[in-house]
Amino acid sequence: MAERILLVEDEPDLRLALSVRLSAAGFHCETANNGKEGLEKVAQRRPDLIVANLFMPVMDGHEMVRHLRADRTTASIPIVVITAFPEHSRDAQAAQLLLLGVRILQRPFEAQELLAIVRTLLTPPTSGGPDHAGTEEDPHRG
Repeated sequence: MAERILLVEDEPDLRLALSVRLSAAGFHCETANNGKEGLEKVAQRRPDLIVANLFMPVMDGHEMVRHLRADRTTASIPIVVITAFPEHSRDAQAAQLLLLGVRILQRPFEAQELLAIVRTLLTPPTSGGPDHAGTEEDPHRG
């Protein structure tokens, strides 16, 4: 079954373009128009990953991330934040997001950059350490 991605974006054209790209890459993509709607969709069905714009009306990405991280049932969901930080607040905003365990994708970006981050975040870590990962000695390989 395809991994579920929730795309939270207020710009309709960008929401459609990213949704199409994520779906074409094999992900099941649902969308929300703002953070409040995003939280409602997460409550209905927990996604495997969230991609969200930072600056949105109704509820921005910062507030949405804070709500998700404060709830133990959603705290571990990987989140990618798409933003074009204003120059004067870039460092402070980025530091806050990084402390919350969020990946930041700076605009402008290529769709392939987003897909690479999404795939990395959805790839489970290998067990057994670097000496045993993927070797023939792995008893779970068949």
